This record gives sequence, C-alpha cells and structure tokens, in this order.
Amino acid sequence: MNTSQVSSSAATPMELGAINTYRPLSQTVKDFRRINNLCMYCGEGKHQALNCPNKVKKMQDFLGSIVNHAIIHMRSHVVICLSE
Repeated sequence: MNTSQVSSSAATPMELGAINTYRPLSQTVKDFRRINNLCMYCGEGKHQALNCPNKVKKMQDFLGSIVNHAIIHMRSHVVICLSE
C-alpha cells in the first residue's frame, strides 16, 4: 500500500496510564464521603484513608512489579556470566 493512501482517520496509539490517572475529588464527593463515613481514598466503608486496604494493595502491587523486574534483570546477568 502506498503511504500517500493512508487516511487521516488512522488509529491513534493508546495513551499509556490514561486508565489510572489521579484526579482530585470534587468538593461534592468529599462532602458525600465525609457525611457517610466513607474512605477518602477508595470510597468504601468500614475504614478511612489512613488505613485503606486498597491503598496498601496498590503499593504492594507496585513494589512487587519493581522486585519482579529486578529479579528478571539479575537472572539475565547470571545467565550471561555463566555462559561466558
């Protein structure tokens, strides 16, 4: 296909991180959560943002991915060293 035939409606690449972007809560949402004793982080009940299990889980997932990446990186170096 000739590149001059490509239409301007071609698909655009997905924005990485667009799904989990942080946006501040509106005052209405803050007031609703405060009145209903809901967590300011996740909006669930029975806990507050200070001890939010969802915040802890997100941090554990993040740290776990860093550790997994480091292990993979270290293993690749060990394999290279052993093969030399």
